[in-house]
Amino acid sequence: MKHKIKLAAVCQQVRGVSYTPKDEKEVPTEGYIPILRANNIQEKLEFNDLIYVRSSKINNKQLLGVGDILVCASSGSKHLVGKAAIFFSSPFSKISFGAFCKVVRPQNIYAPYLFHFFNSAYYRHTISEIAQGANINNIRNEHLNNLDIYVPSELEQKRIAGILDKVQSLIALQKQQLEKLDLLIKSKFIDMFGDPITNPHHFDVSTLGEICDVRDGTHDSPNYVLEGYPLITSKNVINGKISLAEANLISLADFNNINKRSKVDRGDILLPMIGTIGNPALVIETPNYAIKNMALIKFVINSKCLNIYVLYLLRSTFLDNVVRNQQRGGTQKFLALKTIRSLPIPLPPIPLQTAFANFVKSVEQQKEVFTTRLSHLETLYKSLMQEYFG
Repeated sequence: MKHKIKLAAVCQQVRGVSYTPKDEKEVPTEGYIPILRANNIQEKLEFNDLIYVRSSKINNKQLLGVGDILVCASSGSKHLVGKAAIFFSSPFSKISFGAFCKVVRPQNIYAPYLFHFFNSAYYRHTISEIAQGANINNIRNEHLNNLDIYVPSELEQKRIAGILDKVQSLIALQKQQLEKLDLLIKSKFIDMFGDPITNPHHFDVSTLGEICDVRDGTHDSPNYVLEGYPLITSKNVINGKISLAEANLISLADFNNINKRSKVDRGDILLPMIGTIGNPALVIETPNYAIKNMALIKFVINSKCLNIYVLYLLRSTFLDNVVRNQQRGGTQKFLALKTIRSLPIPLPPIPLQTAFANFVKSVEQQKEVFTTRLSHLETLYKSLMQEYFG
């Protein structure tokens, strides 16, 4: 059994800077210091979308130093509370952080080792429970102080952090390779077909509704059940793929009723219509779910377009342009079924579309290799984290 101590024994917490609108600037100004906020805490710290606060509002303890761990301490989104990133350097001589964040400053502990603790399942689970149980989504000092952490010798801390850093860098590399392959497909699309907005090759144009069967799923909110059939919405389309992991379930009666109008089949394209739109997904596996607030694009026999061509057309800037020009529904994005049906689709010759589809198939096979490696590395990372911090 590992001997654990309280986090309070190996760190100091520093509250963020409080300021009023009259103390801030949106651009770099002499006498003002850049401020990081919760939106700057990604997988690593990002130094964009900053504000600048009068230096007199900031004390020396609130200036970030090497090894400091910046934590989102308060947010309207519960899943953001507790998110953390380590600070090593910035483009600025001095930089601080806002009141909705706090810094955990390592003392008598190797900073990268402590930072990995903030990625552990134990930390995330504990903070999530605290956030879910609070009326205000924030982390108080005692929440962090009372966490249990295993602190081996400094040499062992450095060894463990080195191993975890290496695995994380390999994970990042696989993700970069996947991103490059996605960009390769998008680049090939433009090379073969040109910008679909300007249609430089002067392909014939038809509306999407003329060349495809375009429907939509339910816009009602059926009762959810503990056991049943998944109901897919825009939140279940992640990076162009359909995920059932957090789908709500509906009864067989509701499932059948929705599918009378909008049954999903392999080869169809799903396009979110409300909220997060412009993230189309191709249905690859045999579906056993219903859809809500989603457009359903079906391809008829002897269609003038292939589903792979339309998929990447919709993933291009083409759809973004349509959304900007026809956005409605106030602050929430909404793309009407009528608008989707009327989308002007350039129609390259089928042999050209087929050549593109074959290229995509080849790249997707390469992506499978990197995806498998990524999955293995993520499993390894979770296993190591459980070994070291579980």
